[in-house]
Amino acid sequence: MNRTLQRLLAAAATGLVLAGTLGVGTAAAAPWSAAGAAAARGGADRCAPLRLSARAEPTVANLQALGRCEIERRLETLANLLSVVDASATLTDAHEAALDAVLASTSAGLRALRAEIDGDTTVEAVREDLRRIDADFRVYVLVARQVALVRAADTVVATAAGFATTADRLEAAIARAEANKKNVRDARRHLATVRASADGAEAAVAGVATAVLALTPAAWNAGDAAPVLRKAGESVRDARVALRRAGAAARALLADLR
Repeated sequence: MNRTLQRLLAAAATGLVLAGTLGVGTAAAAPWSAAGAAAARGGADRCAPLRLSARAEPTVANLQALGRCEIERRLETLANLLSVVDASATLTDAHEAALDAVLASTSAGLRALRAEIDGDTTVEAVREDLRRIDADFRVYVLVARQVALVRAADTVVATAAGFATTADRLEAAIARAEANKKNVRDARRHLATVRASADGAEAAVAGVATAVLALTPAAWNAGDAAPVLRKAGESVRDARVALRRAGAAARALLADLR
């Protein structure tokens, strides 16, 4: 029986690892991994010399070179995000399709803007198009967070479902232990915690993906997106706390049945 329980708890622990490696605390912080955040900063550093040149000598050519660099690094980020989305084992089909669409439309828009910048003939026109790189697309403050938070919410739901399945099997193990005259009072209490914590985690992220996916760069520019992202990040954080509580209760239950 213990080997069976160990396998069940190992499966639940795998889910906890998945939920814990997303790097999502609050949406105010970088919502992707530390490595991803460092890569984003590195991309910005790559354009720094061109930014200095454009500031010192704001010619059409210098401003165009800066624009191409800024767009290219965003396109690379979007390609990386697409790889993350496509490799995810926990995203629902609908959410994966929605994120793919966001990434595809953002990439297409940036490519079209790059062509406009290349065709600009005045400093004023290039400067206006440079402003649009951020204002029209919001790759780092919005799109990257959408990917991270939707993945996080779906991972919570998948992990909670795994705990629910494990709890059913643990309940059967408790029944067998009770039939063998073992005191299972504490085990049942821990089982209740597993179930309640898993349910609480799933409830915490209910609606997160829908709310986050509905956001647009225009919503960010109007100040409406940041509070939604912040609340979503807090919900994911609360859900992860609940999942850790479920894991601890499951381990304690196992100890009770030994």
